[in-house]
Amino acid sequence: MSEQKPEKKVASRTVAIALGIIAIILVVGLVGAMINYNLTINGKDNTITTTTNQKNHLETLLNGNTTLLNQTQTWLNENKTLLGQTQISLNGADSTLSQTQKWLSGNKTLLSQTQNWLQGNITYYNSQITSLEKRLSENETDLQAQINQLQTWLSGNITAYNNYVNDHSYTNEQYQSLQTQITNLQNRITQLETWLSGNETTLGAQINQLKTWLSGNETYYQKQISSLDSEITNLQTQISSQNSTITSLTNIINLSDSKTWVPTITVQQGYGSFTTWTESANYSGYVSVYVQTSSVSGTHVEVIYSASAYGVSFDQTQVISAGTTANFPILPCSDITVGVGNGNTILGGSAEETVSITYYY
Repeated sequence: MSEQKPEKKVASRTVAIALGIIAIILVVGLVGAMINYNLTINGKDNTITTTTNQKNHLETLLNGNTTLLNQTQTWLNENKTLLGQTQISLNGADSTLSQTQKWLSGNKTLLSQTQNWLQGNITYYNSQITSLEKRLSENETDLQAQINQLQTWLSGNITAYNNYVNDHSYTNEQYQSLQTQITNLQNRITQLETWLSGNETTLGAQINQLKTWLSGNETYYQKQISSLDSEITNLQTQISSQNSTITSLTNIINLSDSKTWVPTITVQQGYGSFTTWTESANYSGYVSVYVQTSSVSGTHVEVIYSASAYGVSFDQTQVISAGTTANFPILPCSDITVGVGNGNTILGGSAEETVSITYYY
């Protein structure tokens, strides 16, 4: 029994260590929970502060605009009666509108007849008629707008007068003011009718003037058209000439033009001698010497010139076989020497070649 006591001590110590570890874990967890709680509380406090600030700002804006809202409501209440009267005033004066519309229809008929007459003439007449139609339409639109305004006003005042008769809600001063306005309206209608009558006469006079002007100027403009046709023909001729010049210059730039300096010819030379030709060139390009046949294995071809305007002194010799070509660059120059020679140093004696020379520019 005495030998088992140390084992109990070891077991008790293990339990104590385990409890200590658990206690540490619980303490750490508690500390973490407290820290998390403090962070959460601080976040909520910030949210509450922000929300409170926004609420205070909105209350300030609402308090600042209360006066404006009250003023707007007062204005709507004060003008409710006027708006009602305006709505009522849209129902009268049908007789005046019918007469005015009838007059406008008569003017449209006159305009239609005028347009039919002008359709049989040249296009220019049509453009003039379109302009006159536009002016008449604008006047008609303006007149219709004024008539609508007058009708609206007259309708509203007739309704007001009827309301006065029915319920005696207006004073005598208001009645007299209304009567004065009606009289003024009638005077304006008379003035508008007079104005329309005067414009109808003016329109007819303008059309007659246009017909007279066209009759007197048709021949003149026909001559102008003929003159312009001639001018167009001349310009087309000039353009054709310029196009030819452009084509020629383009060919020069592309070295597409050529000139035969020496047609196919057979020449002979003694040993060390050359047959030469002198030519001139107006444009930069190249000279091509074609040796068709030769009695020697190597024919000497040389080109010599001095283009002082460009500071160039050219002297070059090529040795070619029969059936091949020697090309040399050329600058504008008035004295260009092209030579074909016998350079047979082995056999000596004379040589015979058949050659041709062409200048490309």
